Amino acid sequence: MNSSGWLRSIMAVNMEAEKFLIHVADIIGKEFEEDVLVLEVLKGEYMVVFKEYSTIISKDMVEKLKMEFDPYLVDKHILNDFIKQGFEFDKRRSQYIRYVYGVIDVDY
Repeated sequence: MNSSGWLRSIMAVNMEAEKFLIHVADIIGKEFEEDVLVLEVLKGEYMVVFKEYSTIISKDMVEKLKMEFDPYLVDKHILNDFIKQGFEFDKRRSQYIRYVYGVIDVDY
């Protein structure tokens, strides 16, 4: 999956937290070809569900992460929680995942 860093930066700044979280979940779902659900479990608290993995993230945390220098921190936060639960994938599998993890491939 191709991804554009500059476009993501614009989206992170301009989208409200819930809409941005839903966008991130959609991108993760497309990347791994599985549905990713975002459920509001409490006011301002969301559960992100992917296969047998899940994580809770608050609206405030999404706001905090999306305003940092790296517009992929929400993605990284979610994926790292899934990794802690046993989810495995190659961090060089696509341009999108390389952006999330800051992996830079240099061909000499």
